[in-house]
Amino acid sequence: MNKQVTILAIESSCDETSAAVVVNGCQILSCIVSSQIPIHQRFGGVVPEIAARAHVEQINTVIEQALCAAYPIIKPREALIKEIDYLAVTHGPGLIGSLLVGVNAAKTLSMVFNKPLIPVNHILGHVYSNFLQEQENKCEMRNAKCKSIENTNYNNSSDTLHSAFCILHSPFITLVASGGHTDLILTKGHNNHQLIAQTRDDAAGEAFDKAAQLLSLSYPGGPSIAKSAINGNPEIYNLPRGLSKIHTLDFSFSGLKTALSQLINEKRKSNINIPTIAPDLASSFQESIIDSLVSKTVQAAIKYDVKNIFLAGGVAANTRLRTEFANTASLNNLIFHAPLIEYCTDNAAMIGAAAYGSVLLKHYESCYDVNVTREAELKL
Repeated sequence: MNKQVTILAIESSCDETSAAVVVNGCQILSCIVSSQIPIHQRFGGVVPEIAARAHVEQINTVIEQALCAAYPIIKPREALIKEIDYLAVTHGPGLIGSLLVGVNAAKTLSMVFNKPLIPVNHILGHVYSNFLQEQENKCEMRNAKCKSIENTNYNNSSDTLHSAFCILHSPFITLVASGGHTDLILTKGHNNHQLIAQTRDDAAGEAFDKAAQLLSLSYPGGPSIAKSAINGNPEIYNLPRGLSKIHTLDFSFSGLKTALSQLINEKRKSNINIPTIAPDLASSFQESIIDSLVSKTVQAAIKYDVKNIFLAGGVAANTRLRTEFANTASLNNLIFHAPLIEYCTDNAAMIGAAAYGSVLLKHYESCYDVNVTREAELKL
């Protein structure tokens, strides 16, 4: 496809209200994210009803900001939508109330401006985040300035990524690790994605959140654990690696969380001040999760004879995890890819990237046929 395809994408599956304008599935003209982290911090996790209300308050503003940022010289604002070829929206999986806000906004735009609408699986959005490249640092975030990161240790060049995106010559395996998901996905083409492993209980991000609560660290837990672990020794405490002793690619983190809780209780009974050993506990906990994620992904790559492994999801922002993935991949003659840090967490740009795969396949539909679903099928 030689024609430039411009997609306005919307993401509202959990606690981030986001809209982005993406060209040909990889060039970001704008990406606006309104984060709800300050709202949910006092609860130690996402409250679904509060999240849905916040999406309602922010969705129109975020969409308008994304269009204005992508086309700052076009006036009036009503003319901005004429630059868009397709609309895309996350329709699942996720929180139903949150998904409804984004889907209804997208369906309204589709009907009013007669634009084709592409429903996107949120998990596949994370997979396709690896192909995103910023254009002239135009990405903006409401609560944090978005900076372009040149990470040559992890990312191929833009040309190589774009070529891989359009053709997908080689199959690859993606580890999607986030607050709600820990999945291994085998991709052999835009319309060939297979779930080959998943968590049997807690997701990796959820485990980090629970560990942070046990250690009296702030929400979200992943960044808090990572920050505390910098000053800790991961070898002090030998915490378990879930499902490491049985032949499976699936993950499990509930036992790890229980082991940490029991260890903390034992230390308290011994009158040990937990904050003084929190860095060692955090480091040991983090190392256990990283070891499980990396080893299972490498095992999957060997089993399915795949040379390229991709990392995605909010947990992919963990620098220790990225480093361990890069080192282990090199030792096993594998090629490791990871998205730019700012596109690891939920954002609409990744939804626009996945939607472009549907455009290539000519898979889009009437807005009347797009509905939310708690467990969307793993396909474009």
